[in-house]
Amino acid sequence: MIRRPPRSTQSRSSAASDVYKRQVLLLLCFISISCEDCDNKDTRFNYDDDMRLCIYFGKDGASEISFAVKLTTDIYTMVKVPKSLGSSETLDSMNYFYLKAGGTQSDKYYYNDGKLTPRVSVAIRLDKGRVEIFEWDNDCSDCDDCKDMKIGSESRERNCVANSISELKIFVSFIGKDSDSRYMKSAQLRMSQFTRYSLKSLYNSIG
Repeated sequence: MIRRPPRSTQSRSSAASDVYKRQVLLLLCFISISCEDCDNKDTRFNYDDDMRLCIYFGKDGASEISFAVKLTTDIYTMVKVPKSLGSSETLDSMNYFYLKAGGTQSDKYYYNDGKLTPRVSVAIRLDKGRVEIFEWDNDCSDCDDCKDMKIGSESRERNCVANSISELKIFVSFIGKDSDSRYMKSAQLRMSQFTRYSLKSLYNSIG
């Protein structure tokens, strides 16, 4: 009888990492689409519906730059925003950004003293299919430089920052109920749900 060597056993953190990577939709290329649909407050979303997510970048005293991407409702998706925003503008030259979908706008997410965050996690909360609110969900579990980030008019969470970034990763999930009262499940895949497994570098390793 041929004896096979024992099969190696994955640690819980490694197994959770594999599950997480398989579930994230990689990757939604950053493309410019019309942002008009993002202003429609009468839109109701069901599971697997297309959703336009508009992303706005701005700085004090200047016009905002806006783009849109197409998401699929309740699919956990990473949107990658390249450093160049067109013309002469770059991520480094902005000092805030915010999101809009289904006629609802998030609070502005400000840079900290010129330092940018390389990635953010946000959950879109639906109430009977309508976009109710954007819930930011970030921490400093995997970075060397961590700052209090101003969201809206106050500092509301800590996140990783850097003097310059080559791209911005926006991890989008869903929570709440769609228009058929089905519960959204993708928010269960947010990085904060895996912190007990100490997956410190997973955000940076994806994409």
